[in-house]
Amino acid sequence: MASYLRHCNEAVVSTVTTGGLDVLRNVERFKPDVILMDIVMPRLNGLTICHHILSCHPQTRIILLSGILDAQHPLVAQSGAAAFLPKPVRLADLRRIVEEIVSHLTAASGALN
Repeated sequence: MASYLRHCNEAVVSTVTTGGLDVLRNVERFKPDVILMDIVMPRLNGLTICHHILSCHPQTRIILLSGILDAQHPLVAQSGAAAFLPKPVRLADLRRIVEEIVSHLTAASGALN
């Protein structure tokens, strides 16, 4: 998915992490606008990380992925994530959601200037 996203948009910077703690380190390092994150990860799960990131960086948009839970699951619905994609992820759906989120961020940024 990281490779696919790099080819979709030249402004995409992607890193692949090995678990929840790495996500937190990378958020502090890169200050991303959008995060694509699985719910099931070693050490800390994506739902816990989602709450933590949004409490510290409320402007960050998170797209959660899962092959176990769905968008209607209460934990997912209350996560604060901007979007949810079921696994296996269809690349067309991924691209559409990322483009929607980026266009909203761009519009919001333009409104502030």
